[in-house]
Amino acid sequence: MSEKFAVTAHKDCIKALAGEHWSHPHNLQTVTTSLEQLLKVTVTEAESRQLYVLSSNVDEKHDDADTLFGADVVDAFPHAEFDISEAGKCLSFGLWTACVMHTMRVLEIGLRALALSVDVVHSENWNQTLIGIENALRKINKKTDGDSAAQKAAEAGTHLRFIKNAYRNQAMHSHSEYDEQDAKRIFGDARSLMQYLAEATPDR
Repeated sequence: MSEKFAVTAHKDCIKALAGEHWSHPHNLQTVTTSLEQLLKVTVTEAESRQLYVLSSNVDEKHDDADTLFGADVVDAFPHAEFDISEAGKCLSFGLWTACVMHTMRVLEIGLRALALSVDVVHSENWNQTLIGIENALRKINKKTDGDSAAQKAAEAGTHLRFIKNAYRNQAMHSHSEYDEQDAKRIFGDARSLMQYLAEATPDR
């Protein structure tokens, strides 16, 4: 059944029902016929489509980037909004591998921001960028840069280790499938990283 025909059939049946005078017994046969036609069209149309039902515990804002990662992250990294939203959708539908793929795209934006925060030139090669950031963080210490800078470097180092692990896992197992535990862990860690970076680093 074509889309246009299905919609037209629905409209015709509904109009017929709306125009009937339900209080008159002689109209009941017409009403019954219209209801049968409406039911038939509805069932036929439904059978021609695949329907997906979300679990009852899925938040209605499962694809809202502000809800998923926080408004501060979206404001600081607007280029990440699309993939954050898509990753959220994939989580809701149980598409674990797809969720990880979108989350890695978000991480790429985070990696670029982290590199800029320590004056490292971002490279398309993640490994080169990671090495550059790691070397830059090692040079920061309390004596020459102060307690605050050293603390920030330590925090950045913690997040850097997460990015390195995520990158290496994907590089070594590029054709692997991710399960629910993997997807939720990577998604949650990415959220923590982006929230940390959003405090001081703009999207570039």
